[in-house]
Amino acid sequence: MGQRLPDGLDCWPGTMHMTDERRALRADDEARFADRHAGHRSHRWSMQGYRELHCGACCPPPPMSVSQLEAIGRILSAPVKERDAHWWRLTLMCGHRAEARAHMSHGARWHPPTHRCPDCEKTRGVVESECLGTPEVELPDGVTSSTVPPRRRSGTRAELQAENAALRARLAELGVLEA
Repeated sequence: MGQRLPDGLDCWPGTMHMTDERRALRADDEARFADRHAGHRSHRWSMQGYRELHCGACCPPPPMSVSQLEAIGRILSAPVKERDAHWWRLTLMCGHRAEARAHMSHGARWHPPTHRCPDCEKTRGVVESECLGTPEVELPDGVTSSTVPPRRRSGTRAELQAENAALRARLAELGVLEA
């Protein structure tokens, strides 16, 4: 309850190497924890290198990093079968466009909050998305969706630069990007 991280206290060595003085301090810490969290009936947690104990019922752990969230997302995401996928053209905050694949159950209004920009190689906010429909390619036997590379944009360099300039002008009108 309101205990800061890090706690600024010396961490406890393994109990095997504690002095009698440290054992008494640890017993005091345990007693204070039991008083503060009496009746919570939950687990306790701590962080390596810190002495303070935290209650699983009322002390939330520190938030996960972006890389941890992405790793969990990859673990929990089932691969989308090609016949069940829709392709989307995403307009990113940086002004670039990217294509993404998502399950058709997202409907015609899927709009992820962020996407990795293939040009900037950074995660950017998504301004808008446009459904391109389902792929029209039949996959040969033995080929899975994980072996098919994502579709690339087509057009000449000049066409893509003109499209990018028009997109940047539109984003400037919306106040998202400076002209």
